[in-house]
Amino acid sequence: RAVRRWPRPSMPSDMSSWCAASAPLIALPTSSSSVQLRHADGGTCHAAAFEVLYRPEGADDWISHEQLGWSLPFELGSLDCGSGCRFKLRALNATSYAHRARLFNLSAEH
Repeated sequence: RAVRRWPRPSMPSDMSSWCAASAPLIALPTSSSSVQLRHADGGTCHAAAFEVLYRPEGADDWISHEQLGWSLPFELGSLDCGSGCRFKLRALNATSYAHRARLFNLSAEH
């Protein structure tokens, strides 16, 4: 009996081309409490799940935002960055993404 083999999806050879590896980022304000995150060079990236970490000006710790991203540009809301914020992305594996997405969906139901 013949075994059917499916082609593997192509993976970029340069890991820096993943959205979660994008640095530096540009944050363009879109309202008083939201920004759009983009590549600093305006390029594109390979989509994959990521979380957004932000640090308000003067704070010591990074905060994980409840929204999860997939590609850039990405609109991020519900921020308190009156004096400015720094942003960075962190890649999520499938298990982490599923867990975070489930928690986000549960919180939205209540």
